[in-house]
Amino acid sequence: MTEPIVVGADGSDDAGRALDWSADEAVLRDRPLHIVHAVEIRHYRAPVFAPPETRRT
Repeated sequence: MTEPIVVGADGSDDAGRALDWSADEAVLRDRPLHIVHAVEIRHYRAPVFAPPETRRT
């Protein structure tokens, strides 16, 4: 089996250029192209609710 060309992308301009280059290389070398896409996940804190029977009044 032919090893794939793997490229990572995160939405930046540099990643776009890397995608273009790797696609050209994949065609030139007749190899599959695997694209790994990454996004930033911002963590947030959800409120924690106690069941009604445990609430203090």
